[in-house]
Amino acid sequence: MRGIFLALPLIVLLTPHESRAVSGQNLPDSVQAFYIALDTLLKADERPEGITPEANVARIRPLMEQVVDGGTKANRAELNSLYPQLGDHFLDDAVAHAQYVIQVIDGKDPDAMTRAIAAIVRWKKWWNANQKEATTAILNRYGE
Repeated sequence: MRGIFLALPLIVLLTPHESRAVSGQNLPDSVQAFYIALDTLLKADERPEGITPEANVARIRPLMEQVVDGGTKANRAELNSLYPQLGDHFLDDAVAHAQYVIQVIDGKDPDAMTRAIAAIVRWKKWWNANQKEATTAILNRYGE
């Protein structure tokens, strides 16, 4: 099961420039949590060259915990008010992916990998289609 997990590409969320463009502002907690979680997912996807599968799992687990923590700090309605369905997809897809990955790593649920893949595919599909408009909406409201 871990071999499948380690081969799974996570996602390309947004460029570091986009997340930094709003990072200096007084953002609502939900928006801060959203951007921190996105940056954390990007870090999880950056597998260092030469890292062993076991070390990579150890590296990824705390990152997934940070994403889940971001989900607990994000307010679905507030994110949805910034861009339609942003909160829904962030929490139900991106954060759910992190929760399922933790379950896989912990060996708690043999079917969690299937759900993790489905969740990240849903997030990636939605985010790829809406990233520009969602980011623009957030930048227009809170950007530099």
